[in-house]
Amino acid sequence: MWNNPIGVGQGNRRRAFAATSGLISLLLGVSVYLLDRDWQSVLVLAPFSAGQHAVVGWFGPLGFNLPSFFHAYGFALLIILAMGGRRISALPGAAGWFGIAILLEAIQSETAGSFVLTTHRFVSDSAFGRAVEAYIVNGSFDIGDILAAAIGCIAASTVAYKMEVPK
Repeated sequence: MWNNPIGVGQGNRRRAFAATSGLISLLLGVSVYLLDRDWQSVLVLAPFSAGQHAVVGWFGPLGFNLPSFFHAYGFALLIILAMGGRRISALPGAAGWFGIAILLEAIQSETAGSFVLTTHRFVSDSAFGRAVEAYIVNGSFDIGDILAAAIGCIAASTVAYKMEVPK
């Protein structure tokens, strides 16, 4: 029989809740970027920064690390669901996203950023390269973002572990 990763019955409701909370988390993270950040420092928004309206600052000091938490939680949970949503996929799915979060934060450090900018020719040769360059140049390394991503990944793996219905 075909293995449906969404499942049936009570497990289906739990997985639907997990998927919905992951998507809402991603939307909340995006809203912080849209309302509180200079788009030059956001990898996917940098190409559109010329059209940015005034930064509102709705989230205040929480806006510094909230996106790291929201994106880690949302992406890790969706990765876990894509891996089948089983307890066994909770740790590898969350750890996989945490690795990506660390990489994205690390390239904003002065040392790693200058290494990428000086050794990788793709930067500035394409729209994606220019977005990466803007992300590196305008972003700043923050250990708080790594901590927030860790908490988000732990929360996602906990939700994933709890969503499986014991047989």
